Parts: sequence; structure tokens; C-alpha cells
Amino acid sequence: MERFIVVELIKEKEHSDSDLMEVYQANPDEALDVLVERFSHSIYRIAFHCLGNEKDATQIARDTLRRACQNLEDFQGRFGLTIWLYRIVANLVRNRLRERRVRYSEEMGGEKSSLPEFIFQEGENHTYPKDLQDGIDTLPEQLRLAFVFKDIEKLTYRDIAKVLGCPLETVKIRINQARFQLRQSLPKS
Repeated sequence: MERFIVVELIKEKEHSDSDLMEVYQANPDEALDVLVERFSHSIYRIAFHCLGNEKDATQIARDTLRRACQNLEDFQGRFGLTIWLYRIVANLVRNRLRERRVRYSEEMGGEKSSLPEFIFQEGENHTYPKDLQDGIDTLPEQLRLAFVFKDIEKLTYRDIAKVLGCPLETVKIRINQARFQLRQSLPKS
């Protein structure tokens, strides 16, 4: 009964990553359930806004959680569990965007594309206006990730720097560039 109470408390966001790791030491299966429940929505949301479609976002979210579960015992806590998970999702998103560019380039006979990396699929559910999502889809990978982490996920600049593994000033520049490009690409009201 006591362990059940601890697991229920850990599911709430205000409890620390170290609490989750304590539960993991005692019962790995329960801790993995908590990990999935606590982080799956935000991981999916990041992937969706970076990739622009439900199918890819779902696959990236699954891959992120699978990798996290496989490697949780190796987690060292240097930046915290959330940052560690966001680094995994950021790396998987980068890989998927690169795959798209390579696949598109091959389909075009090796020509460089002047089209956006992805064109939003009609009829898919999303929480942001189509114009904004279209604008996000056209951002280069580095700007897209920084923008999504800051303006959609509301991470601090410091946390984004940790997730992306780059200097704080670089993060600020990327976010400003992303915002500028989005303002330029969005229709004028």
C-alpha cells in the first residue's frame, strides 16, 4: 500500500526526478509507467510541432520513451530527467528531419530542394493555427527546435541550451531568428 501511495505522488509534476529514480530502484515497472504517464504528452507535443504530422510525432514519442526506458538505469541526473528526455526527443527529431531531406533529395534525383522540409497534411488535428504550423514547418531544424522548446513548451533559455547542447547566447539568437522568420512568413492581418 505504501509503495502505491509513493507512485501516485510521483505522477504529479511537482515531485522531483530523484523521487522517480527512487521508485525505479524499488520497482522498475511502476517507475516506467510513471515516466510514460508524466512525459508522453509533452514529448508527443514537441515532436508534433517539430515534424508537423501525427504519424511521425507518435513514432518519435514511442521511440523516445522506449529509449528512455531502456537506458533509465544509466541516467546520471546531470541535468535532470526532463532535460534528458527532451535531449532524446530533440535528437530523434533531428534524425527524422535529416531522413526526410535525404529521401526527398533522392526522389528529386539528387537536386537540392527549395521546398519546405514538410508540407502540412490537411485534416490533421493540431492546436495551433494552420498558418503558424506551416511557418514552423518551414523553419530550419535548429531554429525549429529552439522555437518549439521556448514558445510552445515554455522551457527557460538555460534548459533549452542544456537540451540542445549549445551556448545560452546561441539559443537566444536561434529563437529570435525563428520568431523573425515566422513573422515574415505569416500572413499580415
